[in-house]
Amino acid sequence: MQDPFLTCRDPTPIVTLDEIGSTNAEALRLAAHGEAGPLWVNARRQTAGRGRDGRDWTSLPGNLHASLLFTVWCDANQLPRLSLVAGVALAEAVGTLMAADEQRATPRLKWPNDLLFANRKCAGILVETTTRPAGQFACILGFGANIASAPLIPGRDVTSLSEQHMETTPLDLIARIDGAMRNAMAALSSPNGFTHIRQRWLANAVPMGTRLTVTTGNGMRNGLFAGLDEDGALLLEDETGSLTRITHGDVSACGGVV
Repeated sequence: MQDPFLTCRDPTPIVTLDEIGSTNAEALRLAAHGEAGPLWVNARRQTAGRGRDGRDWTSLPGNLHASLLFTVWCDANQLPRLSLVAGVALAEAVGTLMAADEQRATPRLKWPNDLLFANRKCAGILVETTTRPAGQFACILGFGANIASAPLIPGRDVTSLSEQHMETTPLDLIARIDGAMRNAMAALSSPNGFTHIRQRWLANAVPMGTRLTVTTGNGMRNGLFAGLDEDGALLLEDETGSLTRITHGDVSACGGVV
């Protein structure tokens, strides 16, 4: 996969809007009108934010609602790698923040790219792609992060960077993610690049052996986190020691120290 940032000025341009329905929807609209990026679409307020699997994303004031648009040239089967790349960039960007009380909290990735603090979700990423001519794909990475506060979501444990004593602003966090994305995409474009990304994802992930529940279209599976396979699929170990390869599903960390 070619590095889309090679010919883009540093830092990546940012379009900031006071209010928008969805930054991902706006980035998709721009892509449909010929925008190739790299470009950030940032919103101070989002009225129709979207998460994975059609969920709503609650967008509170002071939080991050931003989408990164860029174009890549690759085989379609390589596109799922972008979910892990984005997760690595998010974890490494947040990892550069220091807690205000000098007690460093530890963010952890839950497959494919949710960011947790002690099993409580703080940020997530919605990846969407559209086709373009000559083997090109427009890729949109929608980053949502609870910076100032976390919404109340029944049945889901959430937190914010502020609650974790980490101080930042949406624009500061975009700058950190942008730098981390440049680094990760450069690594992905190098020889054996996805192997490096996979290793970096695992280094930022919940511990091996964490108990997970995965809900897919075929039902629910429980097991222990056993890493990623060579393609980035989640490996789930059952009570017999058998491994199941998960390529899509809603993952919940339901036990162990995260």
